[in-house]
Amino acid sequence: MSNCILEENLNEIIRRSIQRDISDDDIISLYEDAIERLNNYLGYNKFGLREGEIAILRLGGRKETRFEGFNFVLEGGETPYADPHNEDVKRYALQEKYILNLADKDSELRKEFDKKLEDLEKDAKDEESIKLIENIKRVVGEHDKENDIYTYIDVEENGLDFIIKELGFKGMLYWEYGDISRPSTYLIFDLSIVREIPKYYTLCKIR
Repeated sequence: MSNCILEENLNEIIRRSIQRDISDDDIISLYEDAIERLNNYLGYNKFGLREGEIAILRLGGRKETRFEGFNFVLEGGETPYADPHNEDVKRYALQEKYILNLADKDSELRKEFDKKLEDLEKDAKDEESIKLIENIKRVVGEHDKENDIYTYIDVEENGLDFIIKELGFKGMLYWEYGDISRPSTYLIFDLSIVREIPKYYTLCKIR
């Protein structure tokens, strides 16, 4: 049995054309359909995605890390942490609308974050929580002033992951080691916004 749906499709076209079981116009139509399928399959960042989704990768299972959530990296991103050609790397579709990007000060999620953080500060009673919130506000304020990016160091050292999860957000975006022009790492707190999808090369392995 063929390990490639496109190969099966093309073989069927060839078989029928040899047997004269199909008109020339139909042959052309079927070939065009096959080429369109191929383009869709090899449209690396689009294959398997629905509207509003982006492709992300994760090495290994869904075991929680020392962060508050699960790390995924952008498919086609610059960080080398998840090689898409590694057989142990899995590919997922992410509903990007749920991801908080703190650097985007004008986004609705960022405005929601600011409001929820203020409310959390008003309700905080113990000294540890108050200090943590004050530190988060200081870090965010400094980044806003400099129009700065958020890195994995900000997440690790300042408790951003804990606070953002505590405020009910499903995930956050930050810059990872190796990123140059855009952030690539998605820290996901709610796995319901991701679903596993096949890698493009699993549909048609090259012999």
